Amino acid sequence: MSTRVSIVTGASRGIGFFIAKALAEDFGHHVIVTGRNVTRLEDLANQTQGTITVAPADITSEQDRQSIHSVVDTVCQHSDHHFFGIVHNAGLLIAKPFNELTEQDWNHQWQVNVLGPALLTKTLAGALTESKGDGKGKKHVVAISSMGGYQGSKKFPTLSAYSATKAAVASLAECWAEEMGPHGVHSNALCLGAVQTDMLGEAFPGLTVDMQPKQMGQWIANFYSEQYTLFNGKVLPVAGHDPG
Repeated sequence: MSTRVSIVTGASRGIGFFIAKALAEDFGHHVIVTGRNVTRLEDLANQTQGTITVAPADITSEQDRQSIHSVVDTVCQHSDHHFFGIVHNAGLLIAKPFNELTEQDWNHQWQVNVLGPALLTKTLAGALTESKGDGKGKKHVVAISSMGGYQGSKKFPTLSAYSATKAAVASLAECWAEEMGPHGVHSNALCLGAVQTDMLGEAFPGLTVDMQPKQMGQWIANFYSEQYTLFNGKVLPVAGHDPG
């Protein structure tokens, strides 16, 4: 029986934490978790009844992206371990009115929300396309976008730069499906609505919503692990509640 090897970026807290935990515990993946907070990543590994490998990294760093590649190679040296895919969960939100956003604000969000996922996928594309994935040659890449980046959705003040980057990464997911689809790679974007995370609190102070990170993380893990054969090149809204 083969073991699927998956990467979850931004796994030290919030939704990413619970995606990784569910993949390891409920779906039997060997999960490589990345992020910049080593202590939190190690806490996740220690709390999880499953296999998690901690790979501290900043996805905007070429050196760190290569380090993640090395970890994938090492884990997949086991003959029954096959690289299955990536959940691009790491993200950055800087909430400011449009006319107060600096060039640095734009660049920082672009680096984390778009270029990081794009270049990490490029770094791992060869390993991904050549892998047996689920044992039958199927793999899955999921980009975590936002309803702010979903065409036609309601938009909110102070989130213009964030929303623009999330629209860009959703489009990238569509493009990856075309480029890597012939190699068995499915690629989709999930545009999340309001979830009670630290990021939501920063954008909408005082707002409370019903959706919790654990619930959303478990749902995303199921979509990524079990629904990949039904969707490819899709940008899907996942929103039970929009702030407003």
